[in-house]
Amino acid sequence: QVAAVLEEAGENRRCRRLSLKDFMATPMQWLTRYPLLLEMVLKATASEHDDHPRLQRAIRGFKDAAAAVNHAVRKAENRAKLEQLQANLDFSPLGQEAVKLSVVNSSRVFVCGGPLSMRIGRKMMKVVVFHFSESVLITKKGDKRFEVVEPPIALLELLIRNVETLHTKD
Repeated sequence: QVAAVLEEAGENRRCRRLSLKDFMATPMQWLTRYPLLLEMVLKATASEHDDHPRLQRAIRGFKDAAAAVNHAVRKAENRAKLEQLQANLDFSPLGQEAVKLSVVNSSRVFVCGGPLSMRIGRKMMKVVVFHFSESVLITKKGDKRFEVVEPPIALLELLIRNVETLHTKD
């Protein structure tokens, strides 16, 4: 019966076809709104009032909590990206030992990935490169997965040159 009332209310023109959940704030939204609310209360509170330092501590606490939640969310999203990438990588072209390699690592951050042209000798090869916080992985697009062309290369060992410099004499 409650569901029917909610559905009927959602169809009301005054509700702009939004459901009840569209009007409810998520816990994360509240976590970010509390500091704003407390800052408004702080502005209206005399600096010599007993609650002034408590309000400042509360604001700092909520901001720290929001930052910690944001960090945890980014970390979880990064791990999910790494796990998804791991599932789509084929290390078998590198041999038996390379099959055991894993891109999933608690300290590794996925930065970006995309197509690139790579010169090997005189031949240009289209590859897909995945950039991590400490290394680069060069792959080529297979039928269903990315075939790893080279073992991961540490960023400290990587040499990148502009395409224009490839055609000039060194």
